[in-house]
Amino acid sequence: MHAQTMELKLGGIELLLSAMKCVFMPQANTLLLADLHLGKAAHFRKNALPLPQQAHIRDYENLQRALDVFQPERVIFLGDLFHSSYNKAWEEAALFFQSYPNVRWQLVMGNHDILHRSHYEAAHIECIEEGNSLQGLILFHHPPEHAGNQTAPHVCGHIHPGISLSSKSRDRIVLPCFYLKGTQLILPAFGALTGLARCKKEQDQERLIGISGSSLLEL
Repeated sequence: MHAQTMELKLGGIELLLSAMKCVFMPQANTLLLADLHLGKAAHFRKNALPLPQQAHIRDYENLQRALDVFQPERVIFLGDLFHSSYNKAWEEAALFFQSYPNVRWQLVMGNHDILHRSHYEAAHIECIEEGNSLQGLILFHHPPEHAGNQTAPHVCGHIHPGISLSSKSRDRIVLPCFYLKGTQLILPAFGALTGLARCKKEQDQERLIGISGSSLLEL
């Protein structure tokens, strides 16, 4: 079953938002996602904080499902692919990427991407810098400053956007979301072991598109 999707034109560029917390760019046959933070569980266990490895198993399952659904030629990670310096969890990650030799893997370098580039190269991942363009779509990890003054459409990650919902009975839930601000689209964090930064609409042109299970909800 395909997850729910929503079409979006960003500066005239066609994008497909997915409830799988990723974006598909049909004209480039490319899948965009941000902030997996693989290896975070191992990093915290090394520092005596017992985070479950099962969370990363879900990350790989979710990534595999997105690959099966969209069949992209290329996948671009918008930063923070691996959470920390080298640990054994990277070996598992490298095996996963190497098992898809027909996919072109690229990584926009984020603040957590601190491995030596030889590790990425061995896993068949090409490292690219922020500000690179993909058919007119500019790729960042960090949301650029003064985004409202930028006319070029751009996508980024880093902040792990979420939206808080409450019921009349004062029950509250925070959902991951896509955060659209003019020509800037901030992607939700793909990884399971990430927090959420609560966002709210501050201007009329902003849009928040929440993710609940396999549904996308404009809020």
